[in-house]
Amino acid sequence: MKVLGLVASDRVLGNSEVLAKEAARPLLEAGVQVRLLRITDLEIRSCIGCMRCVFRGARCPVEDDAEHLFDLMLEADGLILSAPTYVLEPAAIIKAVVDRFLMLALRFPELNARPRYGVSISCAGIEGWNPLGVPLLNKFLLAFRYRVVGSLEAYAPGPGQILLDEAVVSRAADLGRALAGVLAGEATEGTATRGTRCPVCHGTSFELLGDGRVRCPLCRVLGRIVDQARGVVEFEQDSVRNHRWADEPLREHVENWILKTEGMFRERAREIRARAAAYRELDHLWLAPPERQDSA
Repeated sequence: MKVLGLVASDRVLGNSEVLAKEAARPLLEAGVQVRLLRITDLEIRSCIGCMRCVFRGARCPVEDDAEHLFDLMLEADGLILSAPTYVLEPAAIIKAVVDRFLMLALRFPELNARPRYGVSISCAGIEGWNPLGVPLLNKFLLAFRYRVVGSLEAYAPGPGQILLDEAVVSRAADLGRALAGVLAGEATEGTATRGTRCPVCHGTSFELLGDGRVRCPLCRVLGRIVDQARGVVEFEQDSVRNHRWADEPLREHVENWILKTEGMFRERAREIRARAAAYRELDHLWLAPPERQDSA
């Protein structure tokens, strides 16, 4: 068994790193091969939206380290994902990687060839300023076909300061033990039927649909509020099984929407180009980026 630990922070021995390493300890003790990678050491550039990877099955024309990262992720049976929150959500590198997700869209059979599992660790300075940390990290796991075993929110403002909170450090180790147990087949995934968090992405934000019904905006899991005072939701199990990131709905989205958009565009490409021509007249509004001198 192989587990990859991804740390989305430049801080050496910062909170994200030490908790990822703490989660790795039980896995190492169980004989699991663990390797760590600091994602910020990689060059991950923005997706340019060319869609060659999906429409042509071609290699991404963006020259960076995304392909290397995805190869490592494909090899892994488990993933530890740990990232800091700076302004309400995980560090930008997390979004940059997820935006390249379509590079793997045609490799779903390979991704789904075996069950793979992941845990997430969201680090922030203070509670209340991290509403999207856990669900967006879990969106990363789900998008790349890892089943979410568990998550941890950790709060400490200084680098490594979380080590003073022994309870949180212990919970990071518990995450590692849970991941080791699932990988070894000694534990099974549990899905909550009710609670205050989405049972798929563990988010706490819900769309209000009326008549007490709610929907998770990330997973599209449906539920009904059964305890208004405590915010408890009873989740519809069919929607939990068929959430946005489940195998069949995601395959359906790629095959019956994304792949078909090429033909939809080509049918009216001439009309689109004709309408867009007028906007060339506004190209003089563009600002030039500042000139940069070579640091050497």
